[in-house]
Amino acid sequence: MGDIKMITIYSSANPPLELDLESLEGAILDGYDLHRALLKGQSLQGASLKRTDLRAAELENANLTDCDISESTLVGAEMSFAILVRARISNAKCIAVAFCNANLSNADLSGSDVDRSDFTQAKLLGTNMNCKDLDKAVLQGAIYDVSTIWPVGFDPNSKGAQRVEI
Repeated sequence: MGDIKMITIYSSANPPLELDLESLEGAILDGYDLHRALLKGQSLQGASLKRTDLRAAELENANLTDCDISESTLVGAEMSFAILVRARISNAKCIAVAFCNANLSNADLSGSDVDRSDFTQAKLLGTNMNCKDLDKAVLQGAIYDVSTIWPVGFDPNSKGAQRVEI
């Protein structure tokens, strides 16, 4: 028999969480309490984090490509420089999230509350940004393209975002 593999997720708010997994890639973590989880630089590619508590989670430089984070709570999460390509973040509570320099290309944030979130220098190419409270978010230097979806009547350029031709 081979060695049993365990992944430990550390948190500054909760005791360490030990999971019987070889990797966080493709992991099913739906509904877990990952409040203040320390996941900086980790790969959670393809993981399912639906309805998960990710309040104040540290996810800088994390790879969340193809993740499902829908209906999760991300209030105060640090996601700067994260890779969120094709991530499903719909109907999530993304209040005051730092998405600075994150790659959200082709991600779906539809229905999410992004009040006071910071998308400075983020890539929003093909992203569904039909979010709640987008007018209260920071978009300075974010780039988007013709396929990016915005709420009806919202002008991303007035918030400092820049359209690019691909």
